[in-house]
Amino acid sequence: MRPDPLPAVPEVEGIVRLAGEMGRLVQALAVALLVLLPASLAVAARSIPRDRPGGAVARATSAALAAYVAGTVVAPALGNFPVPVLGFGVSPVLGVGICVGLTAALGEPA
Repeated sequence: MRPDPLPAVPEVEGIVRLAGEMGRLVQALAVALLVLLPASLAVAARSIPRDRPGGAVARATSAALAAYVAGTVVAPALGNFPVPVLGFGVSPVLGVGICVGLTAALGEPA
């Protein structure tokens, strides 16, 4: 267990700090959007009826996705871990969008 020898990349691990250099409003918007991502998954998870066939599994899966996204948002505070939803690249954003869409679809009546 040794520390990562690679330095943090401003456009990845330091994206919130970099947003702060653009102004407090931009930084506040970045933080708000980071909070809204796992919150949207959690709200969609709660919309899935428990009595629906597979509803409990769908709720648990959606809650796990929300926890994962929340973990990726908090991870940079613990070390040189990227913020994949705001960092460099669009793939994580598309992945989270697909997760939100899937969770919302699971909550639709059959």
